[in-house]
This record gives sequence, C-alpha cells and structure tokens, in this order.
Amino acid sequence: MTAARVQLISPDRLSDDLIDLWRSHQLADQNLRGPFFSPEYIRLAASARPEVTVAVIETSGQAPAFLPFHRDSSNVARSVGLRASDFSGIIAAPGYAWSPEAVIRDCGLAGWDFTNIVTSDKTMQPYFRKNADSPFVDISEGFDAFARDRAQSGSDLVKSVAQKSRKMEREVAPMRFEAHVDDRQALALLYEWKAAQRARTGTVDVLSTSWMRQIVESMLGGGTKTFGGLLSVLYAGDQVAAVHFGMRSDTIWHYWFAAYNHDLQRYSPGLIILLEMLKVAPALGIRAITLGQGDEAYKLRYATGATPVASRSVVCPLTRRLTNAIWYPARLASHR
Repeated sequence: MTAARVQLISPDRLSDDLIDLWRSHQLADQNLRGPFFSPEYIRLAASARPEVTVAVIETSGQAPAFLPFHRDSSNVARSVGLRASDFSGIIAAPGYAWSPEAVIRDCGLAGWDFTNIVTSDKTMQPYFRKNADSPFVDISEGFDAFARDRAQSGSDLVKSVAQKSRKMEREVAPMRFEAHVDDRQALALLYEWKAAQRARTGTVDVLSTSWMRQIVESMLGGGTKTFGGLLSVLYAGDQVAAVHFGMRSDTIWHYWFAAYNHDLQRYSPGLIILLEMLKVAPALGIRAITLGQGDEAYKLRYATGATPVASRSVVCPLTRRLTNAIWYPARLASHR
C-alpha cells in the first residue's frame, strides 16, 4: 500500500475545499450520512473539548480521507464525544484503502480505541473484537408504511402506543407534540430526569458533564436542514410528559437523549414521544431514525432493521504488548 501523508488539523481550520470533499464522502456512502459524521458535529465537539482534532489522510491515487478523534490523557485516540458517540470512523470515499496502524503512528498516537464502527469497513475488520447491532427505523416510505410494516410483522406496537396516548389524554390532559422547541425549562427537565434514571441504573450520565451540555446547548438555538440539534417535547396539557434531544443530518435523525415524567410512566410517554417523532419525520426530510447500539426493549419493538457495528482498538506494533497488557484494561476502567 502506498504510504500516506497525515496532517492534523483543528476542525475549525478545515478549508472550504476540504469540507466540500468531506460532504461528498458522506453523500457517497449511506453509512456516513448520519449526524455523527457531520463536520458541524466535529466542530461543536472540538469547541467543548480541545482534545478533538482531525487527521487528514492523503494517499497517492485516492481522494483525501478524514479521521476525527479525541486524544485522551494516555495519548490514545477515542471517538469524538466519548461515551456519547453512537457512530464513529473514517470519512472516506467508498472502497478507500488505508493502514490504520500507520495512520495512528503518524498521528503520534499510542493507539486508537474505536467504538461503533460499521462492520462493512473492510480495512478495519481485522481489528474488530466486540460486535453489536445498532437498530434503526426506516421511515423512507412514510409513517403509514412503517405502521403497516409493524402490523404485518405481527407487532401491535403502533396500536398499543396509540391507545396509551388516548388514555393519557382522557385521564390527564390533551396531548401536544413539538418536534423542535427552544425550551430551556424542558431541557433542564431532560438533565434532571436523565440524571435520576442514570442513578437508578448505576450507569454513567454523560449529560451531567459541562462539555456535553455545551455541545447540546450550542446545537439548540441553530442548525440547518442538513445538520442541527432538535429538542422534541411531548406535553400533557401544560406539563412535560417526555423530552428528547437528538441530532439530525439531511436524512437521518438520531435518537440520542430521552427521558420522561415518572408521574406519568403508566402511560409510557417514552414510547409515545418516539412514535410522534416518526409521524413528523417524513415532513422534515428524514428517511430513517437511528436508535444507537443496544438491545433495549423499545429499540427492538420499533426497529425495522439494524446496522452491525464493532468496537475494540488499534495499537502501534511497538506498543502492542504493553497496551494490551496494561494500558487498554486501565483505559476501560477509567473511561467516563
């Protein structure tokens, strides 16, 4: 393989020509169409975490490729957004040939702990160790087609969630759904409810970190049809029943942070808000809602398909033994 030239560039210093090339790679590969691969997301993350940078990889005979990453305190590359990253990987033309070990070495890194890379990336396949499914909901044919698909597959999901909605309206108050609002009180409830949920389950609350909140709040007030943050709120009368914050690209809406009012849990407001998102998604130009890696019951009930993803690490040959024996387990224990 021809040697590559690797240049590290701060995301906010990428030229217009490089950004245009980046976007052309996204358009050419459906697996790169989601918001985690958008240059806007990488720039916002870098504004909150200066450890984020982009490796621009130039190989003779191929268009330059881009590898965004977060350099941690062990000099190891990690996914941009750390635990909040549901997709990651190289942004390149289809069939791009490269040497991950050589690129990591040329970036001056000890290794790369990657997460949720689509398994169709053939160059990365030798490094895969932990595989999982990342469910999605195909809404490209419209909501009615989705509802028919669920019914034909033997699921009563749409019918049962609709019944929950009507029950909440009868017993609590009329329901209202807003796909995108700049409601800071609703966002505060999301923080509060998500923290309580994480405390109950003993899991990490990435939304409690100042840098993650900076990313979310930077997205909240702006955005375009090709990238932005959407704060969606389900109201029962004047009270918030459920709230969700996610990102969108031109055709993909990522289901990211959601929480609901536990006083209304018997009505399943978490299921209702996702159904309402699916109803409005086609009008927003959305063709799929990605749910992130995991086998939670609600994901399995809604999903029409899943994207195989994988995680593990790439290390430089000279540090492979030390990394595998000492650094890698230590980093797993210390990730936050």
